[in-house]
Amino acid sequence: MKDIFHQIADLFTQNQSNVTAAWQLLEKAYTQPGRHYHNLHHIEQMVNGAHERLVATEQPALFMAIFYHDAVYRALSSENEEKSALLAQQALHALQFPNEIIDHCAQLILATKRHLPIDYPHAGLLLDLDLAILGSSWEHYLEYTHQIRREYAIFPNILYKPGRKKVLEKFLERPFIYQTNAFRRDFEQIARANIQAEIELL
Repeated sequence: MKDIFHQIADLFTQNQSNVTAAWQLLEKAYTQPGRHYHNLHHIEQMVNGAHERLVATEQPALFMAIFYHDAVYRALSSENEEKSALLAQQALHALQFPNEIIDHCAQLILATKRHLPIDYPHAGLLLDLDLAILGSSWEHYLEYTHQIRREYAIFPNILYKPGRKKVLEKFLERPFIYQTNAFRRDFEQIARANIQAEIELL
């Protein structure tokens, strides 16, 4: 994962110390206390999923959006995506990425706020990779629910459970959870079954 970050950054900057510093800041962000799900493992899973489908150095905006989309994450904040997008813009500017790639990256990160369809290159794939855990095995899905609960440990069950249920029900109300045909084919029904099962446990 680190190697992919460096490969992409090396396309635009020759200053290796800046690339190293940018990666270290990302590592620090994703390893902060309380990062039980939105951590480096989540980013690695998304990077690997994207790398199976696309060449990283040919899609720098998408891969940098994956790296930065949860860089700022606070359970009590409603501006995580906006702050993550801003951080990405600042970091990529310092690494001399072209403005069009920086802007594309920021728009992709902002798309993860609502997880609704937008007509933007690779937005669908980014959103599907971000929600891939919903279509995983029940064992992995259940582990994910425990990790999310720990991230929101500040809330007692009397507040957490109704809030979580509302979020899950909104996914089930959508015509499709996933945006791309491949994810819909392989994971849509599994994701819906997992979500329904979690609702019944709340």
